[in-house]
Amino acid sequence: MPQISYTTTAIKIMPFSVSHFEVAKKLEMTSLDFHVGNLLPDINHYTHLLTKEQTHYITFEPQRIYGNLDAFYERNIKHKYLDEASYYFALGHMVHLITDLVWGETFYLPVFSRYKDEKERTRRYFSTQWHLLNNLFAQWEETPGIKDEFLQLKKYSFQLSTLSYPFQEINTKKLRDLLETLINIQFTIKHTFHFSDEELYRYEKELKRYIADDYYEQFMEMVIEKINEELDRYQLSLTI
Repeated sequence: MPQISYTTTAIKIMPFSVSHFEVAKKLEMTSLDFHVGNLLPDINHYTHLLTKEQTHYITFEPQRIYGNLDAFYERNIKHKYLDEASYYFALGHMVHLITDLVWGETFYLPVFSRYKDEKERTRRYFSTQWHLLNNLFAQWEETPGIKDEFLQLKKYSFQLSTLSYPFQEINTKKLRDLLETLINIQFTIKHTFHFSDEELYRYEKELKRYIADDYYEQFMEMVIEKINEELDRYQLSLTI
């Protein structure tokens, strides 16, 4: 497995909440607290209340580190007496950070490094994301219960004692609204991508030159391996 860099300067790393949910399912996680902790970091995209630096533990000293797992562990888990809900919520958040790091190294950066023009890189990246979302949702429609299970998370009842930093800083009513927004938008976001069929065909043909057809399956395998590796490093378990 290639080494994952923790000093990437990529800003837009985001494999979408449905992918984070897929990772949790691959880990056979059933805890709602884990699922919500795993999804919630991306609410920074939909509110001014929390920054990406806060929710994704981006630190700048002595260098810029995206998804600083050591900082997260020190603040939310180490020497803490966490109840079951709090532990799974924090663990879900940590898994989100690891997933983003792997996504950045295996997909985001390979796409963006091919093009110098920011607009063109962005269009190619989002065209492939659009393709990914189409495939994911098609699978969900064919798998009984998965989409409904994802949507059921909107009913999650927050407890302040459960929340890891920085989510404790805003009230639970606002968090619930943001979580519902985050989940709802996953099923509409692909419709905001404006590409002609010709553009999508051309972009995908180009991308296949350096990204395998089964890149998403490869990503899933790599992220599960990396999660297990990092949890071992911090002596954490997926079950308590």
